[in-house]
Amino acid sequence: MSTELHATMKVEQGDMIIHDRTRFKERVAQLADGEYVLTILPLKASRSLKQNRFYWQLMTQMGEVCGYSKQQMHQLMKQEFLAQPMVVESPTGKVLEHQVPASTKELDVPDFWSYTEQCLWFAQDFLQIKTAPIDKG
Repeated sequence: MSTELHATMKVEQGDMIIHDRTRFKERVAQLADGEYVLTILPLKASRSLKQNRFYWQLMTQMGEVCGYSKQQMHQLMKQEFLAQPMVVESPTGKVLEHQVPASTKELDVPDFWSYTEQCLWFAQDFLQIKTAPIDKG
């Protein structure tokens, strides 16, 4: 097991409240005896429930038009709009190049809106799907 643990928490009136405390304690119990560093960082805002609901409704609509599942459309949109080049060179000089999509879970709120807008434009322009505009309010 990796010695690196990650957990989300919140602070309320000076008390630390660990989310999924049971799982966190199980992971800590698996660590070898010793000294460790605990670092607490602000939680980066991820997509909102509203964003998430809109996005998956859009993926469902697109999938229905194309004959694919919403999960397959999600993978296609990540490949289309979030892919980054990855180049691996072997010791013998052989080169492997791929476009690897980023995870949408790593996007903050503004970046997720931008990505969702790209997916919406794709749905409207390429697939000719009539969709409601994104309500960012």
